Amino acid sequence: MNAPTQPSCRRRRARCLIIQLARLGDTLQSLMALKAVKQLYPELELHMVVRERFEAAAKKVHWLDGVFTLPTRQLIGPVLTGENTIRQSLGDAARWVSPLVEKPWDFVVNWSFSSASSYLAGLVPAFVKLGYSRRTDNTFACEDGWSQYMQAFVQDRVDQNIHVTDILTTQLLTALQIHLGEPENVGNNTVTSKAFFATDPPPREVFDSPFTKWIAIQLGASQKEKTWKAGSWARTASIIMNNHPECGIILLGGREERELETAFMNSLEADFAGNGRVRSFVGATDFDKWASIIGSCQWLFSADTAAVHLASVLGTRVLNVSVGPVKLAETGPYGNGHYVVSSAHEDVTPEAVYAAWSYGSGEWSHNLRVPFEKHAEGLGIGKDVLSNARVQRSKIRPSEEGGGVVYEPMIKRELRVGEWIGMAMGHIARTWYCGWTPAVGSEITRDLVSRTLVQSLRQAEKQLAVLSRLLVEGHLMASSISRKSMSLHSQKIMDVRDRMEIQELGAKLAELDQHIDAATASHVVLEPIGKMSKVLMHNLHGNSLVEISRASAAAYQQLNHGAGILRDWIKHTLSLARPVAVMDANVVSLASRRAGKESTT
Repeated sequence: MNAPTQPSCRRRRARCLIIQLARLGDTLQSLMALKAVKQLYPELELHMVVRERFEAAAKKVHWLDGVFTLPTRQLIGPVLTGENTIRQSLGDAARWVSPLVEKPWDFVVNWSFSSASSYLAGLVPAFVKLGYSRRTDNTFACEDGWSQYMQAFVQDRVDQNIHVTDILTTQLLTALQIHLGEPENVGNNTVTSKAFFATDPPPREVFDSPFTKWIAIQLGASQKEKTWKAGSWARTASIIMNNHPECGIILLGGREERELETAFMNSLEADFAGNGRVRSFVGATDFDKWASIIGSCQWLFSADTAAVHLASVLGTRVLNVSVGPVKLAETGPYGNGHYVVSSAHEDVTPEAVYAAWSYGSGEWSHNLRVPFEKHAEGLGIGKDVLSNARVQRSKIRPSEEGGGVVYEPMIKRELRVGEWIGMAMGHIARTWYCGWTPAVGSEITRDLVSRTLVQSLRQAEKQLAVLSRLLVEGHLMASSISRKSMSLHSQKIMDVRDRMEIQELGAKLAELDQHIDAATASHVVLEPIGKMSKVLMHNLHGNSLVEISRASAAAYQQLNHGAGILRDWIKHTLSLARPVAVMDANVVSLASRRAGKESTT
């Protein structure tokens, strides 16, 4: 998401520490977000904490001011093997942490979003903290809006349509704008480039040929169930090389993908097995070589894996074969012109992947004016092959439309309930935390509304009315507790009647929360509100009953605001599903004659 870009006055140099102890894909998404932040706040000093396994990516970025590597094996390994006691390892950890705590940071941002990492964030002193942390009493802290959204929606697998990179970027930019002022005006400069990392040049024996257009295929995936079959990759490569003699294939993967490499070569058409058009670097690349190869290819083909994010950072076009439990809207390829192929029911077919790639490769000629299905028909790919396929193209929205990446369908399909929920939840989050409010239902057209969706929303509408009344009641009751608490001379010493009244209100509020839980659990469309309710209430914090009750009242008000937006989405979608009225011919004729008379007078 894009932040405002009014010119800023000269600011002091602020120091920001990013804690990213998750996987390589998360590290790469964090770097992309930080690149956007650095462009808007060039005076900001950025430092990053990463795991030693993924330090190469961060250390190859020249615009980071410092990288702290967490020596996981050194600190945790001896404890697991019994060489050190926990007490001994705590001493080693303290020595490692000492450079981080020498002086306060202006910002500490924990993008690991894990309970374990919250302890590190809690140890490091800072004026502003974002993400998961610990309070002085060592209780868990998740206090900024976007972190609560990550906890309730993204980590709890709720359908929502905001990319993680956009969440991270918006979270940090909002804090910087509040505390440092408006960012620099840099226009619409891209955050991706082939020179994003300072890496070695690609292998000369492959890329010296000016006549070959190389496509990299990343075998394997982040999880076994997200892996596309090696035979399907081989079939796709064979179709491309049969129809495009200028194209060659480069295989990528770690040592654990060597079985897939063997299966790929065994499935490949015999003519291509030894003619130099297929090169394998499986198990033979460090980060530098991996990045330089992907950055030198025209396309990367990959399932859900860190390679998708690396190619996005490097500006290499991506064809993402999305299989298994993948949240495309959150972790898909970032940027303009990437393609994602998935299937509603069955496995993705190589023919559908080829159709998507050839369509994307030919954008310069058809400029998206040729329907995708017509393009596939021209290739001899029948509608039966595409009957379950979903093909989407990534696009960065203009800032006036909210910015961020969206995935536009190349084949019109009726909306599934989960997709509808994702749109509505994304809208609610943007309204809560961005200050940019899109038009309700602007992403939905009449032809996308299915009978199944309508039936589900009609059921949800009835339950939503109940939930809204409960949330209003919760706000009023929490406000009553706050007012009663303010009227007391002391919140520690009070007479029996006041104590009983507050206890009675508290018991009613607890009972009300149980009703809210039941109402949100009654329908899948309402479940996200219930999950956010739990996160907000779990993160209530205050030093007095007045503060806690005020925070409770604000939480109920926020939830009811979200429920109101959800209600507007349901009404809008159901209105699209109503039959279009056909006026009687006589009425039309009469209206026409009246209009004619009025024009002559």
